[in-house]
Amino acid sequence: MSALIYNALKDVWRPTPKLQVEDWLRTHVRFERGPILGAFDTKNSPWIREPLMELRNHDTREIICACSVQSAKTALAEGAMLYLIAEEGGDMCLYLQTDEHADEFLDTRFKHRILDCKPVTKLLARGDKSIQKRTVAFAHMTQYVMGANNIHNLQSKAARYVIGDEAAYWPHGHIGESRKRTTSFDARNSKRIYVSTPMNNSGEFYESFIAGSCSEWQVRCPECNEHWPMVLSQLRWDGDGAKLADGKYDLARIRDTVRYECPACHVMLKDDPRVRRSIANSGFYLNQNSAPDPRVKSYHWNALTVPWVSWDTIASEFLKAEYARKLGDYSPLAEFVRKRLGEFWDMREFQSEEVNLSGSFAMEEAWDQEFRRYMTVDVQRDYFRVVVRLWAQNGDSRLFYAGELHTWQQISDLQKRLDINGRRVFVDCGFERYQGEVYRQCAANDWIALKGDRAQFFTWTLMDKRTGRGKQVRRPYSQIQHVDSGVGLARASMRNARKADLCDRIMWSSDYIKLILHRLRAGQGASWQIAHNAPKWYFKEIQNEVFVTEKDKKTGKNKTYFKKLGENHSFDAEAMQVLAACIEKIIGQADVSETPSPKAPQAIEQHVVNA
Repeated sequence: MSALIYNALKDVWRPTPKLQVEDWLRTHVRFERGPILGAFDTKNSPWIREPLMELRNHDTREIICACSVQSAKTALAEGAMLYLIAEEGGDMCLYLQTDEHADEFLDTRFKHRILDCKPVTKLLARGDKSIQKRTVAFAHMTQYVMGANNIHNLQSKAARYVIGDEAAYWPHGHIGESRKRTTSFDARNSKRIYVSTPMNNSGEFYESFIAGSCSEWQVRCPECNEHWPMVLSQLRWDGDGAKLADGKYDLARIRDTVRYECPACHVMLKDDPRVRRSIANSGFYLNQNSAPDPRVKSYHWNALTVPWVSWDTIASEFLKAEYARKLGDYSPLAEFVRKRLGEFWDMREFQSEEVNLSGSFAMEEAWDQEFRRYMTVDVQRDYFRVVVRLWAQNGDSRLFYAGELHTWQQISDLQKRLDINGRRVFVDCGFERYQGEVYRQCAANDWIALKGDRAQFFTWTLMDKRTGRGKQVRRPYSQIQHVDSGVGLARASMRNARKADLCDRIMWSSDYIKLILHRLRAGQGASWQIAHNAPKWYFKEIQNEVFVTEKDKKTGKNKTYFKKLGENHSFDAEAMQVLAACIEKIIGQADVSETPSPKAPQAIEQHVVNA
């Protein structure tokens, strides 16, 4: 009887450990695998010390960390779990984004952390056989490792501890469901820990963060001893002579000039590992929320704080993102803000419905900066909206022609009159009723059919010339697909297959491309001009699709989408112009040099599709 009572009460009455959390980790945890080897020492990443110390604070129920990538956030979660397993006890739920992520994490990473930590290893119920798929059985508790995307994983287990990785990317409502797992353990110092790179300034993770202390990592200047948060605006580099004619920077020339300016004494701190380490070790947290929930501690740090990330790397990534932004593509900047600065992205800062309609030139007027000209055709029931735009190499563009045509022959005649290569004529095939005719005309005239899609991106597999291995990249358009046009009997294996029977089609992410157009139209990118004598219906239609932000009543998150206000055929034709310019790397984000070009479609990997 006494043994039963002892087993029931030993976890509740476990004595307070003699060692502080950071001392226990330094004594018992060693990294035998990975980029950082040796003892777990918070001196290597001092910004995780305070969140770890909160594990022993009985008044704190929730710890939230919004931070940059590769900044020891996973090490923080791993250290917290090892400490809690060995010194506190109580069932634990570890949630990653998906079940697949959970399986991979346990099998390739955390299993080794357990086996390398002797105080935790000796608690395994059956040695290493205790580590099973999504479950680790200890003598005194059970750890569950599951995906947060599966709502059933968040509803079936009660736990004293909940650890959430990349919680900002979880579906709406799933953080709330995970909180309920600890309800019955609130009397036993339950803890919930959520670590993530941020997403947007809405949703559960954002609201949870701002409800807490909003503690910002501060560092001290080695010269004047004043403290301040490290921010991008204090990063300096010499851009004189490094800016190229196309607006890009010669990153090699600015790399050696990057430094950080103290906002107090204005001393220039060198981009050196020893300097970065010295600054990081001087840091501490300062609460920014004057009325926080006392049970919630929230922390923020960014890559400028991390000694192993050089400032010239951050400056280079920022300049690349800024160049893409000037061409109308904000996605690299959003990724930089989220993943390097560890900040919540606010799309509303860049949202504008002001339409740039300036232009002192006439349609079909020659332009000495012309690099490419494209014709795009939006297909309607009894007419076509046709737009021809001239593009310069730096992303600037001018409307060259806008008209309403009624026959395919008129389109062909216009193409020849304006001297446009057939492979730079793009025809919308989204109108299902006339899709077959579009395919036939594109096959006959060597045009390319385009079909918009809700997908955010398309995955390409490319061969890396240096390594000889396949590499996957994401682009807002697909590889060329060969679509059966229904005009002949030829097949892809035949030499004349495309000419006789197949139409070339490209799928494209309509939301991604339209967002670039929206910014160009609002003057938030390269110069995007309209001829002063463009048709009145063109001016009206180009403004009849707007970008709006509204709060979704079901999810509680801000949703952004394009709202149609009326006939928008010219807007669609201009969106296809942006797509064409993206394909040839005139605007948008460049990922690798092997991007397909309408000038050389044979270099694009192609697939046969039955329409």
